[in-house]
Amino acid sequence: MLLWKSDFWKNKAYSRLFWKKIINWKVDFKPSIYEEKEYETFYIWVDSDWEDKYYTCNPDNLSNYFWNNKEAPNFLTPIIFKKEVLNKYFSNPKKYTISDSTISMHWFWSLTIDNNLWDKIAVFLWDLWKDLSFKEQKYWKNFEIKEKWKISNTHYKRSIQWEFCDPEEPDLFFKNKYIWFNKDWEKKFWWLFFNELNISDNHIFKSLHWLTSNDNQKEFDEQVLFLTKIFIDYINEKEIYKEVIDELKDDNQQWISKLENFLISKWFNNVKLIKYFRDLQFLRSKCSAHKKGRNYKKALENFSEWKLNLKDTFDEILIRAVISLNTLENRFLKII
Repeated sequence: MLLWKSDFWKNKAYSRLFWKKIINWKVDFKPSIYEEKEYETFYIWVDSDWEDKYYTCNPDNLSNYFWNNKEAPNFLTPIIFKKEVLNKYFSNPKKYTISDSTISMHWFWSLTIDNNLWDKIAVFLWDLWKDLSFKEQKYWKNFEIKEKWKISNTHYKRSIQWEFCDPEEPDLFFKNKYIWFNKDWEKKFWWLFFNELNISDNHIFKSLHWLTSNDNQKEFDEQVLFLTKIFIDYINEKEIYKEVIDELKDDNQQWISKLENFLISKWFNNVKLIKYFRDLQFLRSKCSAHKKGRNYKKALENFSEWKLNLKDTFDEILIRAVISLNTLENRFLKII
């Protein structure tokens, strides 16, 4: 062991400590940067005798494009899971973050996933080993679906072809659109269309997602509240009202009326756009009511004319939110 000290500028000093560790020599010693790890097995295929076949995610046993383990499944074999597998991560946004194609737990681990499939999640067999502990692998095992499935077009382009492309699922597309729309609006007008989220509300944006089941009323109500909070409550009412012409100004107006007058002041009286905001606000009020009666059904019908299930209805709400942003973008941010 060596301790070295040096003096330098203005009588300050620093020191460095060096040491060596002697380890016993072993004939079979194989140095490795990885610790010994357990590996879960996952469903791969049905063989000619209609028996389910499972295979480990151990990378040493998988085939690749360098002619290793030719008879084994390829390391890029997609393993399919129910979307409910994500509930654990959505329910704890302080600990986990789910974004387009990724789940992460702070700086501890990050798993690449395909969450652009309508009602499933796909993960490459290799990634289940590379990114997850054995305990986490066992959790995912509980949500495994025994079927072969192709990955989404988005995931194929990103993972295989290394191309940039937008997400396909409405919630992922909306989040990306929301962020970039706000940035572009600020660049042009020097103020944000949507105010920055308070620290106490950051979890809302992270937790906003498509419904993981068709008719989960609790999840539907919660997601409508989250979307309304982000998309309505955080509209920059103060700056918008400044842009309203004097003839239309009224301090006692509801914020949606102020937004409507802002659009009129800019020679853009879009009835459908304002109706969407009013319908979403109305639905939020009925979702949070203690008893759901006729008004709640009426609020739902504004978004589900064909009596869709709750999952499809919320997808429709998200799609219309994206359309609303596109409408504002085309009118205010793409003027030549």
